[in-house]
Amino acid sequence: MYSGVHPIIQTAVLQDLRARDASRVLINKVIRAFSLGVRAYGRNAVAMTTTCGAGTHRSVTLVQVIGKELQRTGFDIQIAHLHRVREPGDPY
Repeated sequence: MYSGVHPIIQTAVLQDLRARDASRVLINKVIRAFSLGVRAYGRNAVAMTTTCGAGTHRSVTLVQVIGKELQRTGFDIQIAHLHRVREPGDPY
């Protein structure tokens, strides 16, 4: 079983234009929030949540993609998939 942490699933999910657009919108919102002064108020963290009624593919992919891009732009990222259930034999 593969989930959204696996590159094969990420590639498949990101073929959907809606998924690509959603990730870009969220990345831009986080960057804009920090540039507009979130840090000026003593805050240095952003928490995001995603849900997917069908399991661990789309929502997990989006979190992984957004996290990688924010990390690439200099953010310190920690990702926790709180509701992701690993199946027997799931290496991811």
